[in-house]
Amino acid sequence: MNIITLKDLNLGGVADSALQGGANSMAEMVGCDIHSEPGFLKVNQKLTEESSGVIDDLVKAIVPCSDGLTYLFGSTNGKVWSRTSAGVYALETTAAPAAGAVGVLEAKEYQGYIYYAMQSRLGRVAVGSPTSWAGNDDDWATFTNTDVDFHPMREVNQVLYIGDAEFVAQVDAGVFSAEALDIKTPLRVKALGTVLTDLVLGTFVATIRVATEILRWNTWSGSFSVADQIPESGINAFLATDNYVLVNAGRKGNIYSYDGGNLNTFKRIPGSWSGSATALVHPNATVNMFGLPLFGVSNVSGNPATQGIYSLGSYDRNYPEVLNLEWLISRGSSSNIDIGALAIADTDLLVSWKEQITATMTIADPCVVTMTAHGLATADPISFATTSALPTGITAGTVYFVNVQDVDTLHLYDTAANATSGGATGRVVTSGSQSGVHTASIWGVDVLDTTAKVVTAYVVSKAINVVRNEGKKLGAYAGYRSLPSGTTIKFYQKANWASSWTEITTKVDAVNSIVKCEDFAPVANVIQIKCEMNSSSNDAPEIDVIELSFN
Repeated sequence: MNIITLKDLNLGGVADSALQGGANSMAEMVGCDIHSEPGFLKVNQKLTEESSGVIDDLVKAIVPCSDGLTYLFGSTNGKVWSRTSAGVYALETTAAPAAGAVGVLEAKEYQGYIYYAMQSRLGRVAVGSPTSWAGNDDDWATFTNTDVDFHPMREVNQVLYIGDAEFVAQVDAGVFSAEALDIKTPLRVKALGTVLTDLVLGTFVATIRVATEILRWNTWSGSFSVADQIPESGINAFLATDNYVLVNAGRKGNIYSYDGGNLNTFKRIPGSWSGSATALVHPNATVNMFGLPLFGVSNVSGNPATQGIYSLGSYDRNYPEVLNLEWLISRGSSSNIDIGALAIADTDLLVSWKEQITATMTIADPCVVTMTAHGLATADPISFATTSALPTGITAGTVYFVNVQDVDTLHLYDTAANATSGGATGRVVTSGSQSGVHTASIWGVDVLDTTAKVVTAYVVSKAINVVRNEGKKLGAYAGYRSLPSGTTIKFYQKANWASSWTEITTKVDAVNSIVKCEDFAPVANVIQIKCEMNSSSNDAPEIDVIELSFN
């Protein structure tokens, strides 16, 4: 009998593929806590949506403010919401700049003000107790280049720097300068980072141009001092590390380390990156949670990788830095997701997201929208897009509010109040014809829930590839430290690259503290084992070893 022992997963993290990876790595890990107590496989606290249908746009900037509130900014509609420490959300204002798009692309608190960047204008509001958004100024300063996509911000040496296409603007002691630095066109500043007291510029040209540069500037010379070009379509984000620099670049899952002069290949997010399948990390979708760098992976097209919040770190300096998929968003979805921003407010981890779901709709009074297992609540906001034509009565990009009919179907209303009432007033009626594929967008902000664990966390072994002409049976068990009442450990197998998992019957041996597979997996040449940990409220199993045997 041959034995394969799976343990010390904090030393291996997520493997590079189902077949290859470093020692102690697993093909997949989702929702697992591998760092809080080295050597044990535990279950993370879960993400819970707390925005309660208030958020109706993808938030790409979150500002935990010194006034005790957190502010969240709509990236297309310009809305500004506040969040209390108790998780209560309220709309404070909607930006109305004199020119340019209203969407807020970035925001920071700096020297007594919150500054927020839109396409053409830099707005600001004085921080108060609490901040009064009635006194905000949406036109406090004007950008020269009016970049419609990116205005990253970073404070260095007590100066706030803001990217604006090929310019870096600055705010220094309340004075705005539109052209503190001019880099060469067609480069556009997409992300900002730091090396010691220097500002580092991550640039972008266009998705069609697979060449970009990272630039280092001491903030006082007339030009940048160091440049390095890499064959990627833009530098998307600087990961929130400490005393070293990692960046996500391009749209194929690559992470690079930066030594102050050059970018070097560091890690690749596992996935199927062929053809037009692409994903990236948004500039603000990265945060350091008490020493652990986190970043959110967002789909661009084709869903090449599992989308959620990853970590790339370790317990401390004596352990290797490994990749782990810490959380899916609260809805449990892992595809067609945008992670707009991550932030730490006191001890709360906040995650803003957008999900796109295929929808069908009737031409009827009322219109019935079908979205399988939609998971929405009455009065939640929603909008639609299509590849061809929506029915008359529904306008692409307009926010509607749902009245839930059942787990799969909805009615649409013009206001949240009318949706809550559920009558004929404000209810959407459709007519005419429709064509193409329709997509619904929904939004939310999650918080890390200290009262409940991830419902289902799991690990998947790398493929066990035995001699092809000697198919063998495989068994497994998990040794546990704790298995609280109401929680379970389950096993599944996938033989010979099957497309779906098959559950294996298990038995709990409390004397030996193991959950053992009672029936062996079928004879196979290639097999993977999935070990699933299912929680009950705030209780979850804790595993110290998984052992596989085959003969």
